[in-house]
Amino acid sequence: MRIRPCEICGSIEAELLHERRFTPLPGALLAGYDVTTCRDCGFCFAQDLPDTSAFDRYYEEQSKYEFHQREGAPSEYDSRRLPAAAALIAEWMPNREARILDIGCATGGLLAALRDAGFHQLLGIDPSPACARAARQHHGIEVLTAPLSRIPAEIGSFDLIVFGSVMEHLLDLNATLERISPLLKEHGCVFVEVPDVTRCTRLGDAPFQEFSVEHINFFSPKSLSNLWSKHGYSAVGLRQTEIVHVANLVAYEIKAMFRKGSGATSVPIFDDQAGPELRRYIANATSALAPVAAILRELALRETSVIVWGAGTHTQGLLATTPLRDVKIRAFIDSNARYAGQTLAGVPVLSPAEAARFDEPILISSQQFQVEILDEIKNLRRLPNAVITLYPEGLKRQSDTPST
Repeated sequence: MRIRPCEICGSIEAELLHERRFTPLPGALLAGYDVTTCRDCGFCFAQDLPDTSAFDRYYEEQSKYEFHQREGAPSEYDSRRLPAAAALIAEWMPNREARILDIGCATGGLLAALRDAGFHQLLGIDPSPACARAARQHHGIEVLTAPLSRIPAEIGSFDLIVFGSVMEHLLDLNATLERISPLLKEHGCVFVEVPDVTRCTRLGDAPFQEFSVEHINFFSPKSLSNLWSKHGYSAVGLRQTEIVHVANLVAYEIKAMFRKGSGATSVPIFDDQAGPELRRYIANATSALAPVAAILRELALRETSVIVWGAGTHTQGLLATTPLRDVKIRAFIDSNARYAGQTLAGVPVLSPAEAARFDEPILISSQQFQVEILDEIKNLRRLPNAVITLYPEGLKRQSDTPST
């Protein structure tokens, strides 16, 4: 295992919590990682990762945040989440003349929400050229194309830098904080939004989905505050929020603003919440995965040939760790245009438009989007195929699925 020192206290004494594994698509960032917790400060993070250049290349070439399937339009979740984040930024930074930089801005949805809230000096940076094009097309927002490791200094200084759903993805947290310091004005602020690991056992998503192919840092309020105070930032405000995602699933997040220039704090407060909560989450996910594995084992034993709808994190995890690897899969279907034309476990990945070519049962490999996919199969595309679901929401698994 490649040792990644704790980004908060520098310790290399980490306890293994879970081995996360995937059967990846070509060009994937990760085939797996080890979830660990620092024995000295309690921060939870992933180990055994590629270097920074691999992360930069992935987010430039393999980004999925331009939302091809919706032609760049925001999801219902983002339509709720982004205005809420903009309102909180406006509460903590009421000066509408503030110059704001959104790092990892995707298609510019938060910047558009900030513009609606009265801010007008706005700039985004994202490594994906497709995201930059979508931001200009949908919102008229200026977005520079560059990875975080190569932000051009000539863009000037800012009153506020935003990391919205970004820091959980970053390999080099300390280097990032050092890199942005010259971009912040004296007493400038950062706004951060990350998943809240202290409430991950409340999540209703599929087993182990919190350990995605991209999330490598698992923050609690304590660890997030420890990281920024280490670099001389003081808290302006911090809130633990929740918002409905899809299919009544709730996303739990931490939103915080920190001000530059308070002087570094050398001794972190021990995070006594993240590790215990992740242990409970792992135990719950292991139990929840058992009935899913049983369905897949039955399909494998019956040698049922299927089409699998979904080729993302959920499917890649099942292929690596459950009997899905033994199921006879004719094709994968996925709405992400970047996946189309690739192969997963030697099987072609096709667009939803190509699903009509097959008459095999369709296995929906998603909990979060199970109802949405089912609606597309039955109502939008009117496909006659039998449907197999893995989770109790929506259509129950059909007992009369034909064998082939």
